[in-house]
Amino acid sequence: MLGTVVFLFVSVTIASPAEVFTTAQPGMWSARGVYLWPGPTAIADFPAAGRQLRISAPDRKTVLEVRDSEARVTFPNGKPSGAFVVEGLAEILWAPNAAAFALTESDGGWAGSWSVRVGQLSPSGDLRFREIGRSVSKDFYVRISKRHCPEYANVGAVSWINGAEELLLVAEAPPHSSCPVMTAVCGYVVAVPSGTIRRRIGFQALKKKWGNALGSRLKKANNPAAPGGEDEPIKIDCDETLPRRG
Repeated sequence: MLGTVVFLFVSVTIASPAEVFTTAQPGMWSARGVYLWPGPTAIADFPAAGRQLRISAPDRKTVLEVRDSEARVTFPNGKPSGAFVVEGLAEILWAPNAAAFALTESDGGWAGSWSVRVGQLSPSGDLRFREIGRSVSKDFYVRISKRHCPEYANVGAVSWINGAEELLLVAEAPPHSSCPVMTAVCGYVVAVPSGTIRRRIGFQALKKKWGNALGSRLKKANNPAAPGGEDEPIKIDCDETLPRRG
């Protein structure tokens, strides 16, 4: 009696090792900025092997170095700044004169909350941060969110103005289904480093004058006329004169 020989072939797939994220992406808030994460989501796009990025300023001598959640600036003389924490979802926008940079970050996910802080570099090699979007978030809340959306706005940096003296910020109604005017946007020109609002810009004017500076996230915004309680459109007026208090 002849025996039966059975050959069993086992296919083994060897997973390739995870790669370190080293290639920064185009800015999503600002077309002039650099996005410091592989994709839009904090979890699905998480770089398993970590991230190591070098983002040069316009002078090509000052460099932001990011290693995982820690970052520092290397000055032209080779001196490094102290380390500071950078969120996963973050974007840097260098000032043209390399004297400052705006850091737009989310402490949650893609929907937010997003905020902006400015890092100012001194000739002596010091780095100081200023929270610069609070006045914008509060103004947008009073104008839009308080009446039409239960959440504070996301704030992102779009463009520097007059060197590093002013910064164009946008306030965005969070893209949540609970917000009838989600993705509605208003522009703000603020003073640096005080954050004082110097000018408000409606969305159409923002697209007309600053369209080439808007990142992919903002190009999708449209300030929709969302339905109200009686199917009446909600008007998004960034320049509306608010009544005086008291």
